[in-house]
Amino acid sequence: MARVTAIRRVGRSLEEQLADRLLLLYTLKDLNERSARVYATAPQKLVFLAEREMLASRIKGFNYNFIRLDFGPYSSELKKDLVTLMACGLVKDDPERGYVITKKGRKLLERLRSLLERNNDILDIIRSVNERYGCMRLEDLLSHVYSLPHPLKGPREPIEKVKLRTPLLRRISTSRAEKVLAMEPWELRLLSVATDPEVEELRSVKVNGHEVLLFRYRGSDYYTAIVLDLPGCVSQGASLEEAEESIREAIECYEASEGG
Repeated sequence: MARVTAIRRVGRSLEEQLADRLLLLYTLKDLNERSARVYATAPQKLVFLAEREMLASRIKGFNYNFIRLDFGPYSSELKKDLVTLMACGLVKDDPERGYVITKKGRKLLERLRSLLERNNDILDIIRSVNERYGCMRLEDLLSHVYSLPHPLKGPREPIEKVKLRTPLLRRISTSRAEKVLAMEPWELRLLSVATDPEVEELRSVKVNGHEVLLFRYRGSDYYTAIVLDLPGCVSQGASLEEAEESIREAIECYEASEGG
């Protein structure tokens, strides 16, 4: 009897999710600056076009999987990330302009400027796609996307003729990529807190020369403090003041142990 081998579909890693949220936030910022109206359908198509160009050059920037639905390429992962960015107050849904990056979202991108500058070739693709298609009428954008050939293995036919729920794009693995959006450990820690919808309150302070994130999870009575550039240096407190004093002691112990 022939053995059937199951294909295991693995979801995005935490690092891939954080990279996607960062690039999606940047995409919306760039579209806002072009005065583009960004409603529900447009981000799906524009990110699809950007990721498609990245994959053609074996660049691992976006990590979304897309399938064919009624209105063309669609990613449930992208939809979830949009909801997450709004829940974190980084993006808002404006009735006149669509998805708009908030002051909080811009501040996060500014804090991560060095990360964005290191990956400017990836941002160039996003900007190029937005420049060509970002202000296009939705009907024209859909028409363009529908006319593209199916990008995966199989019959080379326009997306419009592909069966519903057919995979259109799959994220590339790190081993097959020639370029990967890489983040420093402190950048990952910052993004993991700033894009966590369970974080209800967040602020950044300097303690003993180190940047410290003070935050409280939804429903919790305690504040957590983490030091961005000292891995594993974490503490808690019943108030902001207590958490800050607690992390100050943790920093001193950390540096003493490292020095010893």
